[in-house]
Amino acid sequence: MKTKLLVTVLLAGSLALPAWAPGAAAQAYPVKPVRLIIPYAPGGSADFVGRIVAQKLGDALGQQILADNRAGANGNIGTELAAKANADGYTLLLASEIQFVINPAAFPSLRQDLLREFDPITLITVAYNLMVVNSELPVKNVNELVAYARANPGKINFGSPGTASPNHLSLELLALQTGTRMVHVPYKGAGQVLPDLMVGRIQLLMGSIPAVMPQLGTGRIRVLGMGGPQRVSSMPDVPTVAEQGFPWFESSVAWSLFTHAGAPRAVIERLHDEVVKLLGEPDVRARFDKAGLTPIGSTPAQLAARLKDDQNKWPKVIREAGIKVQQ
Repeated sequence: MKTKLLVTVLLAGSLALPAWAPGAAAQAYPVKPVRLIIPYAPGGSADFVGRIVAQKLGDALGQQILADNRAGANGNIGTELAAKANADGYTLLLASEIQFVINPAAFPSLRQDLLREFDPITLITVAYNLMVVNSELPVKNVNELVAYARANPGKINFGSPGTASPNHLSLELLALQTGTRMVHVPYKGAGQVLPDLMVGRIQLLMGSIPAVMPQLGTGRIRVLGMGGPQRVSSMPDVPTVAEQGFPWFESSVAWSLFTHAGAPRAVIERLHDEVVKLLGEPDVRARFDKAGLTPIGSTPAQLAARLKDDQNKWPKVIREAGIKVQQ
């Protein structure tokens, strides 16, 4: 399974990474506070990840890491700001495939060459989603969902936090690959999607683990599968969508660390090394696990390869599903 192999390689790569031999640039760095741009508002998963990294990385480097929330335009405002920074390693960007792959495909007016404008440092963590249905829908696994969708074209409404969000695109991919037709209902954020699923206004969604788990005891919703490459320890009885016969399926957001292209290589190597170390700390892993996040710690090359893989997948889904985003 491609996704499972990728995550396995990332984990293995982080553990097997050789000890760096930083030069003078890395030994001197940083001599002043470092700015970490988080292109989303406080309180979300990006902010949660960014502030943990800022605190722990600042402690390791002996300099303050200033977490700077620059929300707006689905992450584009903060990303654009980081793209204009100096290539010295003193401005970092927390970003995902949303900014680097999905937004350029969904918004043709945006910069199309972000992978050239930033140097990858490491894939920090992945948040996998759960496939959840209203309990009144007569399906108990993904194969039954697909069979029901085929027999009832257009009668399943699925919600998402917004058009072209990873939650949306993963279900569009499912529909395209299985030849089914479902109706997308976009929301302005994630807050109202799950409540509407629980009362039956929509029948399906890809929801985050922390949001879904507290509602499982209500009897109003049913989990069909996990959107990641393997089962999670907090929900060991929930199979992945992939193991149910859909090996190409993944629903996630991967938060990664970048800096402006051209930053000193020794600085990038030191940042990578320190972030990988902090991701191995028990308190960090416990906090991530509680939030439904899987810590990774990839090499820069592995992160670049993952984004290239996403470039071959999500823009194609956007085109084939005829997704249009209001600008």
